[in-house]
Amino acid sequence: CSCVLAMGSFCRNDLVHYTLSPHDIVLNGEGNIKILPMEMSDFGFDYSVKKDFYYSPEMLRALKCTSQLVLNNKSGVFTLAMTLLHLINLKPMNFLYDLDEMTVDFAVLNRLVENVCDDHIRHILKKMVKVAPYERITFTELEDMLYGMLENKNTENDQVSRLEDSI
Repeated sequence: CSCVLAMGSFCRNDLVHYTLSPHDIVLNGEGNIKILPMEMSDFGFDYSVKKDFYYSPEMLRALKCTSQLVLNNKSGVFTLAMTLLHLINLKPMNFLYDLDEMTVDFAVLNRLVENVCDDHIRHILKKMVKVAPYERITFTELEDMLYGMLENKNTENDQVSRLEDSI
């Protein structure tokens, strides 16, 4: 949830983080998440050898045709989804990319999403990994969905607590 809020903050300030990966996420002692900009090197990350990066399909197409990235916040939604899958599966998602053809293997990607245990997270990821950017959820919609999910979980926890208290 904190990653979404951080990326949403980028979006509201017209900033695009187009190569988000687990290397860009820092957790401090209070549990707050920070997302590092690509050029951040104060923490000793060598981005010239960074192997786990996740481009959206439209970014890959642009690189294939023009060698220039197309930056938009819907691309950021896709890269965040890939990063979340990386963290959920505890392994990089690079195998989904064919960098010779500049494509993403959506058949395997969709199977990975289907295997996510939590129904809410699976539902959200499905909305984040659409092929076409116009079909993808926005950061604002993503934040709303997450707040709704957290609200439902809190309501469920309250109901369980009341049930336990009554026993």
